[in-house]
Amino acid sequence: LLVSQDVLPSVQRSGFLPWGAVIASDHRTGFVDLDTEELFGNVEDSTHSSSRTLHTKYPKRVKKYREEVLEKFQQEKLFKAMRKLSKLAKSRGRWPRQMQ
Repeated sequence: LLVSQDVLPSVQRSGFLPWGAVIASDHRTGFVDLDTEELFGNVEDSTHSSSRTLHTKYPKRVKKYREEVLEKFQQEKLFKAMRKLSKLAKSRGRWPRQMQ
């Protein structure tokens, strides 16, 4: 896996999973674990509700958000991919360690 010199100091580990660990393919799945604080600095915690623009107290915004997320999931065929992953996990009797 290639990274720029600017990103390199934030790489904690990288590698490739075994063949077929995630999906049957003629490619192996690669991964890079990054130290986000090293890479981006000390940024505001995006999990804190004050940093989000979606607030559940506005039903119209929630409805619009849900519709847009559903549309994007359908465009990206995520539901099909989730069913495929679920079927794969059931056929193996468990989730592969690499997918947990």
